[in-house]
This record gives sequence, C-alpha cells and structure tokens, in this order.
Amino acid sequence: MKIGIIGAGNAGRTLGLAFAKQGYTVMLGSRQPEKLAALEMSGEENLSEKVLLDVMVDPGIVANGDHDLFMCGNDTVSKQMVSDLLKGAFGWKQIYDLGDLSAAQATEGLALLASRVAAVLGHGMINFKVAL
Repeated sequence: MKIGIIGAGNAGRTLGLAFAKQGYTVMLGSRQPEKLAALEMSGEENLSEKVLLDVMVDPGIVANGDHDLFMCGNDTVSKQMVSDLLKGAFGWKQIYDLGDLSAAQATEGLALLASRVAAVLGHGMINFKVAL
C-alpha cells in the first residue's frame, strides 16, 4: 500500500517513519502554499478512492499510550483500514468512530482545546482519554 502524508513536520515524519517500518511506501508533502498546489492540481478525480488522514501524536510518547483517538469519515472500509494502520504502526488501543465527515468540526474543536491546554502547560505532550 502507498501512503501519502500532508505535512513534513514532527507529526508527518513520525507517521512516515512508523508506516515505512511496517513496510508501506510513504511520501511526505508540505503544507506550504506553493507545495499545496500539487494537491489541488491532482484533481478530485485523482483523489477518489484515496484515504486522507490527519493524526496529531504518537500515543506511546504521552502517558504510556493510555489515551484515545477520535476519527470520522464517510467511508466505513477506509475508516477500518486507518484504524488497523494506527493500531499496527503506533499501538493505538482505543479509537472512537464519531460517524461521518460532519463530525470533523468537533474533532477540530478538540484540537483547539488541546492547543490551549498545551499553551497553559508550556508543552504539547498531551492527549485525551474517555473515562467510562
């Protein structure tokens, strides 16, 4: 399987290395505007049947991996593939499926909260856990 990652910073490099160690072919892209044009030029028809993924942190480096990941999307098969990849490559234990892509707004809200908490703590080594 080929995996493309948008973002060549810490998270992108961490994802890319972990997927490459699992035997996947990985290509990193950048969020710099001049490089995003390549994604736009690829066209919607070329992105069809592709899985796009945005993950913030390797679970093993925060709280011994004792936290949760939230995902959403419109394709059940793709979500299962992503879940399997993240569990296999990083050891995520709990991944909550929040439903279709309309849930992305909620996950973006969680990212905003995380950035504020990180600013208060003075570091970004945080994540979230649902306690039942």
